[in-house]
Amino acid sequence: VSIVNLVQQQARNFKGDPTVKFAALDCAVFGSVCERFGIRSYPSIRFFTSNVSAPPLDFPRERGYSDLAAWVTEEMAKSGGTSGSAEAVSSSRSPPSSSEPSVA
Repeated sequence: VSIVNLVQQQARNFKGDPTVKFAALDCAVFGSVCERFGIRSYPSIRFFTSNVSAPPLDFPRERGYSDLAAWVTEEMAKSGGTSGSAEAVSSSRSPPSSSEPSVA
């Protein structure tokens, strides 16, 4: 299962929760965004809360990507249930490739 497919699957699982959003970003198209957040490897998964002053959290790869839903739920609880988003960042060799980040 590709990371993009996994993120899309988790986006469907959280679809009924308005506080969680998933997005995929192609660094070949959005290089300045990837540079801004220090993304240097692909795939990368970041968790952002609605608190814009809080730094994004990196998904701990040692957990395994199948544990993504549990991690998002845990981070939501830690942030006091505030809204959050998880982004999968891909290289130009991986979908999606468009002029806009895709939101699932």
